Amino acid sequence: MEEAHLGRVTDPAAGSGYVEALTDEIARAAWTRFQAIEAMGGLIEALARGLISEDVVKTLTARPTSPKIVGITAFPPSDQDPVEVEQPTIRHAEAPSPRLPGPDSHCPPLTPIRLSQAYEGAK
Repeated sequence: MEEAHLGRVTDPAAGSGYVEALTDEIARAAWTRFQAIEAMGGLIEALARGLISEDVVKTLTARPTSPKIVGITAFPPSDQDPVEVEQPTIRHAEAPSPRLPGPDSHCPPLTPIRLSQAYEGAK
C-alpha cells in the first residue's frame, strides 16, 4: 500500500467497473456459446458438424496480421542475440479406448499455430 501510494489516490478502485463490465460481457458470450453447443447435441456433435473449426477460423481471420507479442514484436530484448527456441515434439498417444467418445474421421482437423513462429526462425 505504501509503495503504490494507495492512500494518496482519489479513487483507488477507479476503472474496476470497466473491467467488471468486460468480464460480465465475456462470461455472457461464453455461456451463450456453451448453450449453442449443447443445443446442437453436445461437443462431439459440434465437432463433427464443424462448428468448432468454423469458430477457430473466424477467430484467426479476425486477428491482426502482425500481432503484438510481448518480448517478440512488442518490447523486444535490447540485445539482438537470437533467442533459442525449443521446437515442440509431437508425440502420438496410444489409441484411446473405443468405449470413450473422441475424435474420428468425421471431425475436421484443427491445425496448431504459434503466433511467434515467423520470428523464431530468423537466425
